[in-house]
Amino acid sequence: MAIKDTLRNDILAGIEERLADEKTQKKFLDTFFTSALTNPKSFAHQRMVEIILPVSAIEQIDVKRAQAQKKDITLHQFAIFQNLYDKQQGILNCIGKDKEIMAITSRRTGKTTADCALLVYVCLTPNTHALYINITYKQAEKQLFNPEEGIEYWAEIAGLKIIKEDKTDGFIYFENGSFIQYGSNQNKASADKYRGFNYKVIIIDEIGHQSNLDYLLNEVLYPAQADYGDRYSILYTGTPSRIPHHFSTEMFLNEDNGIKKFNWSMLENPFLPNPREFIESICKKKGLDINSPFIQREYFGKFVADTEALVIPKRTYKADKKSFPYDGIIIGVDYGYTDNNAIVAVGYNIEKKKAETVTELKFNRATVTEVMNRIENVYQNCLNLVEDKNTVMIYADTNEQSITADLRIKRKLPAFNCYKYNKQYALELLRDMCGTGALLIDKDEMLDREFDQTLYKRDSDDNIIPEIDDEVFHPDGIFALLYAMRRVFHELSYDIEWKESSEEASWKYKKVSDENGVRLEKTETIEDYGIYLTED
Repeated sequence: MAIKDTLRNDILAGIEERLADEKTQKKFLDTFFTSALTNPKSFAHQRMVEIILPVSAIEQIDVKRAQAQKKDITLHQFAIFQNLYDKQQGILNCIGKDKEIMAITSRRTGKTTADCALLVYVCLTPNTHALYINITYKQAEKQLFNPEEGIEYWAEIAGLKIIKEDKTDGFIYFENGSFIQYGSNQNKASADKYRGFNYKVIIIDEIGHQSNLDYLLNEVLYPAQADYGDRYSILYTGTPSRIPHHFSTEMFLNEDNGIKKFNWSMLENPFLPNPREFIESICKKKGLDINSPFIQREYFGKFVADTEALVIPKRTYKADKKSFPYDGIIIGVDYGYTDNNAIVAVGYNIEKKKAETVTELKFNRATVTEVMNRIENVYQNCLNLVEDKNTVMIYADTNEQSITADLRIKRKLPAFNCYKYNKQYALELLRDMCGTGALLIDKDEMLDREFDQTLYKRDSDDNIIPEIDDEVFHPDGIFALLYAMRRVFHELSYDIEWKESSEEASWKYKKVSDENGVRLEKTETIEDYGIYLTED
């Protein structure tokens, strides 16, 4: 009775005056006790606990509850850990300890399995955010929702309940407040989707096939991990890149960059029966030697570049800023709607049948006005390098024709759509000119670096296909060079098709009216260009 009176006095303290009589007080207390006993989340239940237990006792209960929860998480993390083999476990042990980790292995080593296990492992801690990036959104989705050993498989092992899978925006939400976001790194627009979030763990898969990661890492992902102090990690996984001098290869082979590194092959996967026999069967099927670069890279995890597939394997460098007088300069432009813009100016000499780069520019995140300003600046600089200013022309990619039209109509520049037919033959001619020294470039500049990374595709049997592999590396500068070189080939009388566009033809004529009527006459000075078009 004394306990009940104490509870009654404590509960009614401060509110007795608002309860008119004993009957009202009794009704309030009955409702209060019923709510406290039947609804643990109610204010009444919380107030009862505060009255019955001292603060120290409540704090002790919270500590024990937190300890029990931590023990529960540890047990589930161990359940994940023991289902991986030693190489995979080694990566797991580095999470939260090493800021950057690389796992570059051969095929069939369980990289994707380890990635999915790791994502669930870290999400067992409540309110943890993780990010998984592949080359394309479709590939990311395929890897994470693998029915055999994907996220759902590991979540079941860990006892972590998935409450929602949002395949439209790329999220997997867990009951404890954690989530996994997934997506691609195809361009700047896809990278910007990760802005505004924070991530304790980030996995970038297929690192040997990624390109243009500077923006993604430095401007988006590194800042997104600042909330976690020193307890965050970025993991790069994949097979060795076939691109010579690929940044992932340079990262792995650099012994002084502080990155924790793992490298092993399918021979060390205990879950794979007879791996050497499997490799031998692949060699037989493809007609390859076991020491071939493809087999060594894909099945032994060795860093062997695919130099045989280079589009431009040889090049000759300029000795001076200007090696010979220019009969004309052609400026090629590759517009980057979401990626890089590139501008390459090429000076040529008809008698010597030679050409060389005058300007090599590559830049991104530029507005249309900035792109136009850069093109115009290159054009004005080129005018000073030739005697006949009419010989400086601009040829741009056709994916942004409105920009080219504005350059021509509003800024009065000789800018036209490039000629793009018979592309493979043009590439072969460019390859020959670079190899024989008929085209000179600047050493260690933009084009030189792109030549080192631009490869032809290979088919499933590792045969070279004469088509640039854009998924491995998109050579903006080489495309800009090719747009310029199509006109240069024509001027140097190479046997290659080239046709003047109607816009270019109309640019060269002005309207004249005299006693003989109205007619179009060819202009003689650059100042006359662009005043009249042929529709008149």
